[in-house]
Parts: sequence; structure tokens; C-alpha cells
Amino acid sequence: MDWSNVIKVFRKALLAGYASQESGGSNRMVINELPGSKITKYEDKELGLVVVDHWYTTSHSDFSFGTATVSDEKGVIWMLQYRGWYTQPAIPFLKEALAHCDGVSRFSGRGPIYFTKGKLQYFNLITFDDGDRQFSGREEVRSEGHSWGWHEYNAMRTSA
Repeated sequence: MDWSNVIKVFRKALLAGYASQESGGSNRMVINELPGSKITKYEDKELGLVVVDHWYTTSHSDFSFGTATVSDEKGVIWMLQYRGWYTQPAIPFLKEALAHCDGVSRFSGRGPIYFTKGKLQYFNLITFDDGDRQFSGREEVRSEGHSWGWHEYNAMRTSA
């Protein structure tokens, strides 16, 4: 498996799904039996990979959590889990930051290492890095020293 292709497909899925500037992406679904859940699915038929991003939000708070998986014909080969919170005003900027991962530098979880627009800043710090085998980190949106939210994430290969 060429792991750079896995990351490229994951990035494409993120851009077509959650980070889409459209209303949540064109492929967003909800699961009625799982209140607060949302799911996006992205297929790359050429590489035979499927990305499923499944997350939860709640009307009780700004907290959210989720799991994204990349699968081939045999099953899940890579996963990323995330959890944290973002205020609603931070969400459009977060989506914009996630869409600006250049894909050239070392993959950094969900978004670029740093992105800014006006007074808003997106920071992404990788806290553990074992190459493409596993890594973890924390992203945060800040403005003038105030946090507008963060997510911690961890990812790992689930196959050799």
C-alpha cells in the first residue's frame, strides 16, 4: 500500500465532506438511530479506497467527537479519531483552515500547521509522530489570546 495515496484520499474526502464550503458537503447524511450523528462517505474508485467520517455534535454544548476511517476491499486500513469543542462562530473559519492543508508538507492530521485570516488563527501541533504508522496532535482556533475551540486527534494504520 502506498500510504501517501491513503492520505491524499483522506484529504479529498475532508474537502468534499466536512470542510466543504457548501452546507456540510454534498454527501452528508444523518443516522436517525444515533441522535447528533453525521456521516460523510467518499469513494476513490481508481484506488479502491473508501473514506467514512462519522461524528457527533450535541445541542447541549459545543463539544464534538468522531472517527474517520479509510478502507480498501479487505476492510479498514487507517483511522483518525478526534474530540474537542468549537464555538459556532469558529466553525466557518475552521472549515476554511482545514481546506488549506497544502498536502505537500508532512500530513498534519486534519489541517495545516498554521493558518490565519484577519484576527483568527488556526494552530495545529503534532504531539507524537511515528511517521505514517501513527501520530497524534491538537488543533486550535484562537483570536487575540482567546480560544474559540480545539480538537485533539490521533491516527494510526490498522494494516501493515
